[in-house]
Amino acid sequence: MKPREKPGCVYTVMDARCFDHPDCSVEVVIDKGTLDSVANLADRKVECKTMLREVFRVLRPGGKYFLITSCPLDASDDESEDEEDNHVQLVHDPEFKWKVVESEAIQRNKVRHMLYILIKANCDEESV
Repeated sequence: MKPREKPGCVYTVMDARCFDHPDCSVEVVIDKGTLDSVANLADRKVECKTMLREVFRVLRPGGKYFLITSCPLDASDDESEDEEDNHVQLVHDPEFKWKVVESEAIQRNKVRHMLYILIKANCDEESV
Protein backbone atom coordinates (compact mmCIF):
# COMPACT_ATOMS: atom_id res chain seq x y z
CA MET A 1 0.00 0.00 0.00
CA LYS A 2 1.39 3.37 -1.03
CA PRO A 3 1.00 6.29 1.39
CA ARG A 4 -0.84 9.28 0.05
CA GLU A 5 1.39 12.19 -0.80
CA LYS A 6 1.39 14.80 1.96
CA PRO A 7 3.44 17.96 1.55
CA GLY A 8 6.35 17.99 3.99
CA CYS A 9 5.92 14.33 4.99
CA VAL A 10 8.39 11.59 4.24
CA TYR A 11 7.34 8.00 4.86
CA THR A 12 10.07 5.45 5.50
CA VAL A 13 10.06 1.75 6.33
CA MET A 14 13.06 0.18 8.05
CA ASP A 15 14.13 -1.89 11.03
CA ALA A 16 13.01 0.08 14.09
CA ARG A 17 16.02 -1.21 16.01
CA CYS A 18 18.47 0.34 13.55
CA PHE A 19 17.19 3.50 11.86
CA ASP A 20 18.95 4.86 8.82
CA HIS A 21 18.44 8.48 9.94
CA PRO A 22 21.02 10.82 11.51
CA ASP A 23 20.74 11.83 15.17
CA CYS A 24 18.09 14.45 15.97
CA SER A 25 16.74 14.50 12.41
CA VAL A 26 13.09 13.42 12.80
CA GLU A 27 10.17 15.45 14.13
CA VAL A 28 7.63 12.62 14.53
CA VAL A 29 7.73 8.83 14.86
CA ILE A 30 4.41 6.96 14.69
CA ASP A 31 4.33 3.42 16.06
CA LYS A 32 1.15 1.41 15.72
CA GLY A 33 2.04 -1.95 17.22
CA THR A 34 5.75 -2.06 16.32
CA LEU A 35 6.94 -2.04 19.94
CA ASP A 36 4.32 -4.72 20.69
CA SER A 37 5.76 -6.87 17.88
CA VAL A 38 9.36 -6.34 18.99
CA ALA A 39 8.26 -7.46 22.48
CA ASN A 40 7.53 -10.89 20.99
CA LEU A 41 11.19 -11.46 20.06
CA ALA A 42 13.30 -13.84 22.14
CA ASP A 43 15.13 -11.21 24.19
CA ARG A 44 12.18 -8.84 24.53
CA LYS A 45 13.59 -6.34 27.03
CA VAL A 46 16.88 -5.88 25.17
CA GLU A 47 15.14 -5.61 21.78
CA CYS A 48 12.52 -3.13 23.07
CA LYS A 49 15.17 -0.94 24.72
CA THR A 50 17.18 -1.04 21.49
CA MET A 51 14.15 0.18 19.56
CA LEU A 52 13.34 2.90 22.09
CA ARG A 53 16.97 4.09 22.03
CA GLU A 54 16.78 4.40 18.24
CA VAL A 55 13.53 6.35 18.40
CA PHE A 56 15.04 8.64 21.04
CA ARG A 57 18.26 9.04 19.04
CA VAL A 58 16.58 10.15 15.80
CA LEU A 59 14.02 12.48 17.38
CA ARG A 60 14.84 16.17 17.45
CA PRO A 61 14.52 17.93 20.80
CA GLY A 62 10.79 18.57 21.15
CA GLY A 63 10.09 15.73 18.67
CA LYS A 64 7.16 13.43 19.33
CA TYR A 65 6.88 9.65 19.45
CA PHE A 66 3.28 8.46 19.13
CA LEU A 67 3.11 4.96 20.58
CA ILE A 68 -0.15 3.09 19.96
CA THR A 69 -0.18 -0.18 21.86
CA SER A 70 -2.73 -2.91 22.51
CA CYS A 71 -2.95 -5.89 24.80
CA PRO A 72 -5.62 -8.40 25.76
CA LEU A 73 -7.39 -7.32 28.94
CA ASP A 74 -6.59 -10.62 30.64
CA ALA A 75 -2.85 -10.17 29.91
CA SER A 76 -2.70 -6.58 31.13
CA ASP A 77 -4.58 -7.45 34.32
CA ASP A 78 -2.46 -10.53 35.00
CA GLU A 79 -0.93 -9.98 38.43
CA SER A 80 1.75 -12.55 37.66
CA GLU A 81 3.22 -10.31 34.94
CA ASP A 82 6.21 -8.60 36.47
CA GLU A 83 6.10 -4.81 36.02
CA GLU A 84 9.75 -5.07 34.96
CA ASP A 85 8.74 -7.41 32.13
CA ASN A 86 6.10 -5.06 30.70
CA HIS A 87 7.64 -3.61 27.51
CA VAL A 88 5.48 -0.48 27.58
CA GLN A 89 6.82 0.41 31.04
CA LEU A 90 10.25 0.80 29.44
CA VAL A 91 9.18 4.20 28.09
CA HIS A 92 9.39 5.45 31.70
CA ASP A 93 13.07 4.46 31.99
CA PRO A 94 15.07 7.51 33.19
CA GLU A 95 17.55 6.84 30.37
CA PHE A 96 15.05 8.50 28.05
CA LYS A 97 14.66 12.22 28.54
CA TRP A 98 11.10 12.63 27.37
CA LYS A 99 7.79 13.75 28.74
CA VAL A 100 5.33 10.86 28.78
CA VAL A 101 1.68 11.70 28.15
CA GLU A 102 -0.72 8.77 28.42
CA SER A 103 -4.22 8.73 27.05
CA GLU A 104 -7.06 6.99 28.77
CA ALA A 105 -7.36 3.34 27.86
CA ILE A 106 -9.97 2.40 25.30
CA GLN A 107 -11.34 -1.07 25.86
CA ARG A 108 -13.00 -2.90 23.02
CA ASN A 109 -13.56 -6.61 22.40
CA LYS A 110 -11.46 -7.67 25.42
CA VAL A 111 -8.51 -5.58 24.22
CA ARG A 112 -7.06 -2.47 25.88
CA HIS A 113 -5.71 0.18 23.50
CA MET A 114 -3.44 2.98 24.73
CA LEU A 115 -1.91 6.02 23.10
CA TYR A 116 1.29 7.38 24.59
CA ILE A 117 2.75 10.64 23.37
CA LEU A 118 6.43 10.89 24.24
CA ILE A 119 8.04 14.28 23.73
CA LYS A 120 11.82 14.40 23.63
CA ALA A 121 13.17 16.94 26.10
CA ASN A 122 15.33 19.81 24.99
CA CYS A 123 18.96 19.53 26.03
CA ASP A 124 18.39 21.72 29.10
CA GLU A 125 15.15 19.99 30.22
CA GLU A 126 14.67 16.92 32.36
CA SER A 127 12.19 14.14 31.63
CA VAL A 128 8.79 14.24 33.34
